[in-house]
Amino acid sequence: MTGRATALLVILAALALGYAYPVREYFTQRAEIEALAKAQAEQRQRIAALEEEEAKWHDDRYLEIQVRSRLYWVRKGEIPLIPIWEDEVDTGQPPTPPPPKTWYESLWSGLDTNG
Repeated sequence: MTGRATALLVILAALALGYAYPVREYFTQRAEIEALAKAQAEQRQRIAALEEEEAKWHDDRYLEIQVRSRLYWVRKGEIPLIPIWEDEVDTGQPPTPPPPKTWYESLWSGLDTNG
């Protein structure tokens, strides 16, 4: 290898090392820009959904339905009836047994009762 070829290789290596960091930063920034653009698009969708929900509240019929269901309002002459068993559903089957205790729960309960 001649001296010129060696000098050329050293210069090319120095240039490659000099450009490596800026190129890496460029790709990092491009990835950040893409992530921010994706987050911005998701926020726009969320804003659109919230604006749609807000537009529903300007409709008198929707407002009446919400007030009647949430605040249990009734019209004049109606009889209010509020079911107190709303969360309990009778499926006609026996209740499911609780899951078995794990070994450490059994050990801990044994220590609690004996101690």
